[in-house]
Amino acid sequence: MRRLILFFCCNVTCAAVLCVTSFADSKAKTDVELRGLHGPVRFVHSETRLFRPDGQPATQRFVRRFSCVVPTNQQEDISFDRDGWITEIVRYAAGIKTEDLIFRRNGWIILSQETTFFTGPKARKEVQTNDAQGRPMELLISTLSGTLLERTERQYGTGGIRELTYDGSGKLLDDTLRTEKEERIDGGLVQRTSANGNLESVVTRQGTRSQAIRYSSDGTVKLRSIFETGNNEAYGGITTKDGFESAFTRDTAGNNFQISHDPKVGWTVTTSSRSSIKREHSDQNGNLLNTVTTSYDQYDQHGSWIHSTDSTTVPNSEPRVDSDTTRTITYYE
Repeated sequence: MRRLILFFCCNVTCAAVLCVTSFADSKAKTDVELRGLHGPVRFVHSETRLFRPDGQPATQRFVRRFSCVVPTNQQEDISFDRDGWITEIVRYAAGIKTEDLIFRRNGWIILSQETTFFTGPKARKEVQTNDAQGRPMELLISTLSGTLLERTERQYGTGGIRELTYDGSGKLLDDTLRTEKEERIDGGLVQRTSANGNLESVVTRQGTRSQAIRYSSDGTVKLRSIFETGNNEAYGGITTKDGFESAFTRDTAGNNFQISHDPKVGWTVTTSSRSSIKREHSDQNGNLLNTVTTSYDQYDQHGSWIHSTDSTTVPNSEPRVDSDTTRTITYYE
């Protein structure tokens, strides 16, 4: 079962990925800016190649990395309008078209999104339509041959937002009434959202500080996030029900620092700048396991990077190249 609330929580999202809301929205950035691109970008073609442990490009179509089987060649094509907003994303794996996302929009407002997944057991088409404000109105899920599997509609009223989900034959699967209540407390704005009478989330905004708490159906805290901005700096953190924790900072130069702890895996420390991203992975005791570095080493005349390399270094060894990505960018005249 799918809900419209899972879609369009970010400007561009993959289906069924729930995004954590950022409250630093004083000025919405375009898709071009969010992807670190510069200039009047029209089209970006990206191609990523995986390498063997000996440093040579992998020759087979698929390889096993960690616990996953991944394609050795991945491609992505992104089209932008003149205002910097994405109109289409097409992805390929090992030469096979896997996804196609098409957006119809009015500036930053997405009026409809059509997503097609071409491969795998969940191959399907999803079409969502929004109103003129960008609010989700209807989501249709069908097979690639056009057979309707599920339909969700959202109704907006003074009593709240009602979501109705039906199967392909029209049988009601779910009926959810989501209500919101806002009040001012100690100079801040508190927004409470409930679903069928059960508290779902509480968002508090006070000055430059924002906090969001999401609750499970049993009333326990599922996720807590804090975000604060000031003088072009930012910091915040996220804590989840299963014990995952993450904290981050960003300075005035745009450099980022993040430290995360997963009780099942260990520690990850990430530092990033315009030219590189470094991730240091350690076990629960803080012993360094490896360092993964993404280096952006080539740029075009507009300042957009056009080549990057991912490499892994384990203690007492030389770096090993894992993959490289090449981007071909065309611009509006």
